[in-house]
Amino acid sequence: MLNGETFVMAAPLASPGSKLGALRQIEAIDGLFGKPAYRWVWEVLDGEEAGREVAKTTGTELRRGNSFGNLVEQLFDREIAPGESVDISKLIDQPYDLLLVAGRDGSGAVLQSVKPASTD
Repeated sequence: MLNGETFVMAAPLASPGSKLGALRQIEAIDGLFGKPAYRWVWEVLDGEEAGREVAKTTGTELRRGNSFGNLVEQLFDREIAPGESVDISKLIDQPYDLLLVAGRDGSGAVLQSVKPASTD
């Protein structure tokens, strides 16, 4: 039973396709099986879906080849060397080209790849 809980309506999620988006937040959450995770949220900036959200969940260990490591390398558009520290806060509010594909169950879109937005 909920006692005095308040809720905030989130923006609709984006559909599959190529989008221009800005990374708006990275939040620590309880992931699968209660393990710590990060939720990355982008806001679509253009077209009919402007204002919609794109979200991705990763683990919390930055390692080459895992979801967190792969995402960070895509966001910085380069390989991150073992032992290298990266400042994730520099990524907030930066524009990115997002590629979304249909989710497995057909109920939404999944972030397949992301890269810094082209400046052309």
